[in-house]
Amino acid sequence: MNISFIIYALGRLMILVAGIMCIPAVIGFLEMSSVDISVSYLSESIAGFIVAIVSASLSGATMIFIGSKKVKGDNIREGFVIVTFGWVLAAFFGMIPLANYLLVTG
Repeated sequence: MNISFIIYALGRLMILVAGIMCIPAVIGFLEMSSVDISVSYLSESIAGFIVAIVSASLSGATMIFIGSKKVKGDNIREGFVIVTFGWVLAAFFGMIPLANYLLVTG
């Protein structure tokens, strides 16, 4: 099994997840009634998204840096591993904004 390619593919997927999570972060930022920028960055509506975007981007960039693009043959096991761990990682990074909101508003 080509572990290096799996890590690279999961890193690319995490960058994609971070990019998609920018959409609700921007919407949350635009819907804020506060005019003060310094307070709006710390608001509970977007703080979780910022944490999730930064952590997904950093972990994705690290995985891309560690992994390699080289594919050694067509092995279906790599596909299953990428899909399985891709869903697990996407669910983990996707739950960070909700967890942050629940912890802040408690």
